[in-house]
Amino acid sequence: MVASIADGHVTELGEADAPSFDPGSGYMRPLWDSAGERAYGVGDGDLWEASLGTGSLRRLTDIPGWRISVIVAGPHDETAWTTDEGRTLWVIARDESGGESGIFAVDRISGASRAALTERKWYSGIFSVDGSTETGEVAFVSTDQEHLPDIWTFDTRIGTSSQRSRINPGLQRYELGSARLIEWQSRDGEPRAGTLLLPPGYREGERLPLVVWVYGGLRGSRYSRRGSDSVNRFGMVSSPAFNMHALATRGYAVFFPNAPIRLGSPITDVMESVMTGVDAVIEQGYADPERLALMGQSYGSYNVLGIITRTHRFKAAVITAAVIHPDLFAAYVGGDWWPGYYEQGQGHMGGTIWEFPERYRENSPLFAFDRIDTPLLIGQGENDGDLVPSEAIFIALERLRKPVEYRLYRDEGHVISQGPNVIDFWERRLEFLAEHLSLEIDEDGAIVR
Repeated sequence: MVASIADGHVTELGEADAPSFDPGSGYMRPLWDSAGERAYGVGDGDLWEASLGTGSLRRLTDIPGWRISVIVAGPHDETAWTTDEGRTLWVIARDESGGESGIFAVDRISGASRAALTERKWYSGIFSVDGSTETGEVAFVSTDQEHLPDIWTFDTRIGTSSQRSRINPGLQRYELGSARLIEWQSRDGEPRAGTLLLPPGYREGERLPLVVWVYGGLRGSRYSRRGSDSVNRFGMVSSPAFNMHALATRGYAVFFPNAPIRLGSPITDVMESVMTGVDAVIEQGYADPERLALMGQSYGSYNVLGIITRTHRFKAAVITAAVIHPDLFAAYVGGDWWPGYYEQGQGHMGGTIWEFPERYRENSPLFAFDRIDTPLLIGQGENDGDLVPSEAIFIALERLRKPVEYRLYRDEGHVISQGPNVIDFWERRLEFLAEHLSLEIDEDGAIVR
């Protein structure tokens, strides 16, 4: 829809069944061409063109095996950046397995595309991509399992890339873990995939203690037909609180399974993906089935609580930022969460507590806390909401005489980020995992073999 600032007239472009140009991110808006006559947007992983003159909408290009994620923008971010006197558009795309990212040139007239740069890395989103008309370069941020995000440029004139920043050169002194894609099928035959991070120098066939990182739905390890888009960025993420190399370099395997969620059944669906994924990692020879642990942050902590009420296979669980009350009825009417979070949002209930009371009860871990046997470690920032959910979890499990430990960190918010607190909680996590997985560790928390 195009609205005139002058008189408010609205023009509808294209067909009613055209894809959305806002796939849930809130900032993937279309970009104008330099003349203001056409707009370009990403829908269903393809590049679309809308013409104001004709009112038409056409799929300009689709790249087989790839999904376009970003149109490179010009200096002021409202126009698409072009080269070749406006003939060529530039886009960022990811292959459908999640293993590679690439920069592609698209002919604005014919829609023909060509790969200018592809590599086994993760490229950041629209806020971290710019085109320079003066130099003909695309600036972007890329990362992989062994490197923190850094700024790179790609010269569209000569086809070469150059690293422009080195945020943490000291990291090059360390040998880090490596990641691989794990694929399996759910019990109903649906394809699933996830990322497995392995220690440096991993020997094939060696069975390791396995820590499963859980975050259900499309905000976590995004599901695709063939793979996981976390395969090149799961280990080395921006926050040290979630740097999974802290585990991999100490001898653990770390697994992040895709966990798509249907309306009304988040716990059942996350449970299905996690358990069948863990079985696949064990069957493929990577994990020790007697040494399994779970970890989750925020919505992931709610997922972890749901899982340990339904299985005793995990010997330890660690959650942080437990801001969702384990009683969804209490969560719906109290605290900092609005009912809409559960009705239409990440809560996945699809309606009110009066419409679906059984749905809310079934997905409230609190009512099954008496079934928990897995020792639980809770890490919480003092300024992360009103603390009612995390304290409710601790008090309920203490009352049931379940093994639980609660560590509250002063002046921390939703993510524990201050250096001393990050170190303290990682040290406790490593001790906690070793204790409950029956592992011998050295003074650095590394597994002694």
